Amino acid sequence: APWSNSTYDGKTLLIQDLTNASIASVALSNQYAGNCAYEPTWDAIYLLSNSLNELGLTWRNNSVKVIIMFTDEEGQSYEYAPPLVLQEVVDMAVQENRHVYIFTVSNVYYSYKPIADATDGGMYNLYLSQPEMESVLDSIVSEETCK
Repeated sequence: APWSNSTYDGKTLLIQDLTNASIASVALSNQYAGNCAYEPTWDAIYLLSNSLNELGLTWRNNSVKVIIMFTDEEGQSYEYAPPLVLQEVVDMAVQENRHVYIFTVSNVYYSYKPIADATDGGMYNLYLSQPEMESVLDSIVSEETCK
């Protein structure tokens, strides 16, 4: 995620301990891309999928790995040279059995839908009302825990 420090523009950062909705909301509202829109969305999905675990996540063995992204930007890559392309992200997420759900705006669905489709994830409108958002997130958790 971009951060308020422009040094981090175009970098994927791991923010942990989002233990409830209000803490998560504050953490998300503090995100800022320094007016450059360098948001490494494809990089984040790739890094979360890659078995090298460069972000240092502690996935439990045998757990269902779910990635939920909220973005208003099209798919972008800045952490790799050359930058990742959509198919590389799709392939990594499928290979590592990630389930990817994207909340975004309709004009950028094209840059995420292949990932969501290939991983049995889903696409949702970023601007759902709070009750609708909670309902969709509850459905995702329920669906994924029953797999």
